[in-house]
Amino acid sequence: MRKEDNKEPAAAGTSASEKAQIGMLLQRIRPDKDQQLVEEIARSDMKADEKIRKIMGVDQKLSEMEGALDMKPNPVEVKVEKKPFSMEEVAKKNRRLIKVRQKKEKYFQFLFKHFLKIREFGKKSGLISSSFFPPRVWINPEYKKVVLPGFQNDSAILIRALKPLLQTGWIFLEKTEYNLLVQFRKLCESILNAAPENKQKTGVLELFREVERRFLVCQYQPEFAPIIIDSIIMLMKRSKRNDHDIQEALFHLRRLLTANTANPSLFDFLLVLNMAEYKKFLEFKEILQLVPGILISNFRYECDPQTQVEIDQYIEKNEAKIDELVARKMEIDKVERFMKRFVGEGSSGGDDIDFRLLRQLYDYGSRTGKTGFSQDQNALPVFAQNLFLQFTDNLDPLMGDKVEVEGFGPIRIFEKDMFKREFGVMQTMIHHLSQESFNSPHLSRERLYQIKYPHKDTNPSQGEASIFKALTSISDIVLEIGKKVGAVCMIYQEQPDGAANKGGIEPVSQAVIDRGYYSVPYWNKKIQIKGYFDGQTVEGALGQIASISFLIACFFYDDNMQSALSDRRSYIEEIQAIKKVLKRVADPAVYETIHRKYPF
Repeated sequence: MRKEDNKEPAAAGTSASEKAQIGMLLQRIRPDKDQQLVEEIARSDMKADEKIRKIMGVDQKLSEMEGALDMKPNPVEVKVEKKPFSMEEVAKKNRRLIKVRQKKEKYFQFLFKHFLKIREFGKKSGLISSSFFPPRVWINPEYKKVVLPGFQNDSAILIRALKPLLQTGWIFLEKTEYNLLVQFRKLCESILNAAPENKQKTGVLELFREVERRFLVCQYQPEFAPIIIDSIIMLMKRSKRNDHDIQEALFHLRRLLTANTANPSLFDFLLVLNMAEYKKFLEFKEILQLVPGILISNFRYECDPQTQVEIDQYIEKNEAKIDELVARKMEIDKVERFMKRFVGEGSSGGDDIDFRLLRQLYDYGSRTGKTGFSQDQNALPVFAQNLFLQFTDNLDPLMGDKVEVEGFGPIRIFEKDMFKREFGVMQTMIHHLSQESFNSPHLSRERLYQIKYPHKDTNPSQGEASIFKALTSISDIVLEIGKKVGAVCMIYQEQPDGAANKGGIEPVSQAVIDRGYYSVPYWNKKIQIKGYFDGQTVEGALGQIASISFLIACFFYDDNMQSALSDRRSYIEEIQAIKKVLKRVADPAVYETIHRKYPF
């Protein structure tokens, strides 16, 4: 009868994740009445998914009717955030309360109600000796030679297996699962440390109090023992342990944690100790007391200090990854904003982009070797050389020198050397394109795409590879110019009346962009300058420079633009995946800080 009470109907067909979910649900704080109902559901014979549904139904009613259980965030986590270690203290205290206090049975009750049952149990288990005259029962001293050494052998083997698993198991386990393994290790250690006197026949239970307490923790919920077994086996498999070691561990785990092993089991042994001590026949459920609240903390991993250092380093490393991803995402967000403003809504980076501004710049004026925007594209090296010369020739006077501004005279719009590096690199690359145009003069934009995004059999010639490298470098530089000029347009704010008379006019510098604020009195005034931008307002000229820069990057399939147009979602998903891991690994207070910092 006892073994039927302790069988594990929920284990059959129940996945480790379902067991873990039930275990996590049991940790929530509820009123005593509702907690008792939840524990009855957990101990029932129904399927795991049905248990989960019913427990969540109880919590939902509490949330709606009483407001006693706030589902988001978990009330346990809110409480923990205010007092981080209270959860562990509550769990530790509760673990001391799960043994039902027993009183020694009165003699006649023992004689007429319990003696024969205990005697029969003793015959089956071989752990109890008895006599009729006088009627009495005691622990069979042979347990010290056979039974206890067997349990100690099981424990020694499992402790050796657990040591490396607990060092790395946090990577794969929820905190509740990991902390259950810690409690199981403590059970094994307490079994190894048990050393009864050779001649002792009475008071044996007192020597095994620690074993009993640890064992009751591991059996407190029907899911606990299966979680321990499944977690250890899973970690051993992930550690590439051989099948022999795994099967050996499984054998010893079942001997210590299940009631359905060959007699005598640890269940039997602890029951016998209680029967002999209190002179009453007991079933396992009669010595296990359910208490309100949690038994296994899910606040943090209860690991050794060195493992905690590794966990902290893991969290820091992943926070750094998020920082990097957020920086990339912010860069993409900025480019997306620029694209919407300076290129147009719905820009996708493909041939549907309107390159009209690029055409106008290319076709402006006359240049040797230039026919027209559409005609020259099949000879991409020559086309690129002409385009970038048009770009630099028309931008350099505006960005590197003073400009005549309507009503203000000569004004330096940009700090003198702000784009010195960019224009220097562009001149070098233009010269390189001029040399390479003789090697692969007919490289087309379609061929450029094939080289940049190869599928198969795309083997560029040496000349094509060299031109590709030059175009990549120069389009990156142009994009940087576009970002800076675009940022100026984005941060510009109209000056209040009379502000023009207060001090001098500040030229644009990187410091101005970093400050995030820019205002000048001539923003809507026309400029007089030789070339493409003559007669445009300052606002219009800078907007066109930003637009042309982004269009050039799109035209030459710049990686940054392609990322901006296609990879934003993947960055968010990657950030969310890392946060999901950190939510499992970090304690709730630390994770809440991370979540507030990265609210994706």
